[in-house]
Amino acid sequence: MHFVKRLILIVFAASLSAALSYGPAKPATPDYIMHETPTADSALTTESPMPDVFNDEKREARLLTRLRDKLKVMSPFWADTALNLRLRTYYFDRDTENYPGSRAWALGGWLSYKSGWAADRVQLGGTLYTSQPLDAPNDKDGSLLLAPGQEAITVLGQAYLKFKLIDKTELTLFRQELDLPFINRQDNRMAPNTYEGYTLLSTTWDSCKFIVSHITKIKKRDANSFVSMSEAAGIKNSNEGVSLAGVLFQPMDYFNLGFIDQYSWDHMNTFYSEANFAWLPDQETGLKLSGQFARQNSVGDKLGGDFSTHFWGVQANASYKGAVLTLAYTAVDDGAAILFPYGGYPGYSSLIVKKFNRAAEQCWVAGLSYDFGRIGLKGVSGFVNYGRGYTPDQGQNAAPDQDELDLTLDYRPKDGAMQGFWLRLRAAFVDQGGAKAADVTEYQFICNYDFNLL
Repeated sequence: MHFVKRLILIVFAASLSAALSYGPAKPATPDYIMHETPTADSALTTESPMPDVFNDEKREARLLTRLRDKLKVMSPFWADTALNLRLRTYYFDRDTENYPGSRAWALGGWLSYKSGWAADRVQLGGTLYTSQPLDAPNDKDGSLLLAPGQEAITVLGQAYLKFKLIDKTELTLFRQELDLPFINRQDNRMAPNTYEGYTLLSTTWDSCKFIVSHITKIKKRDANSFVSMSEAAGIKNSNEGVSLAGVLFQPMDYFNLGFIDQYSWDHMNTFYSEANFAWLPDQETGLKLSGQFARQNSVGDKLGGDFSTHFWGVQANASYKGAVLTLAYTAVDDGAAILFPYGGYPGYSSLIVKKFNRAAEQCWVAGLSYDFGRIGLKGVSGFVNYGRGYTPDQGQNAAPDQDELDLTLDYRPKDGAMQGFWLRLRAAFVDQGGAKAADVTEYQFICNYDFNLL
């Protein structure tokens, strides 16, 4: 495994040098989104937490063409069947100063099924996830690639019944994926978060899209079973869920404004808002400005304690000829840290290890990336993010200042026999100051291969 570490550092050094020679790149998108998406080549294609809720699913070429041809003559329920296989292997190694390290190597992935629409009204779907240990020392638990104790994971994470009420307005029941700020897949280990609940999602109108949902349970990334949302938030002997409603307005092509409110019964309420504006003066140049605000406070019986806090952030992405440069700033209120027990943190400061979400923390982030396909290396891209967080030196919120440097290198062919293959190398280095410092060094090696069977 030490060979893997050395290989990652050598490749990163070479790729980063080339990136700096040819131009800037990948924006500091929240890491839980960045982990699932390829490098952006324009400010307009950068991802943000709120619009991701309403993205349409893209279907690609299928491998079982003969079976597909036979199904085509049947009813849409069978003819539009989708069967997808993702194979994944993941090596994770984190060393934290003064704390036990975490290390594991796992093999697995998922098999997903989705029917077509019966009578243009009803659809079935499900996904089976698995993660099996290849190298999992008992004294290196905590990678989240496997269940606690370095145990294997096999779970039916999705099993849903979907009803089409009108065109592009659908009601989904039981086990499902969600991609919302604070409540999302967070697919940065072997298996994503999935949820049990009831969700109404409408994308019927391009200028106004909305979601309403009540979520009862969550299966976390490293779990074999579902637990109540309140239990997932650390509240023992509680069985409460989360009710939410959100809306995304897009009155013009290059502007959108979103709001979502998530009410965790007898625990806390989280309100999140976001705005994005993009300007494209020509095909090679782009500018995107974004802002976000979130507020959290205890509600009801205040099972998680009495608190009130908020954070805000701004971000600018500038692109030129496939290169994207990003600068971001976030600030957290001194009332309390921002909590995110149900998924990835949507702040612009969310990096691989640290999220810079501590009480009274201010953070600057700079991002740089490049798609090397522009210079003949098809499928190769890379990005670097750097964040610096500041907290008070005295008082109840005193904590070490910290900075984090993240490096990512991807190989992801867009066509040909290797389409669906994705190799990713990542490294993160956290440096904290002060007597209570806990520096972190982390390496990740991830290989995905997607097979769209039907």
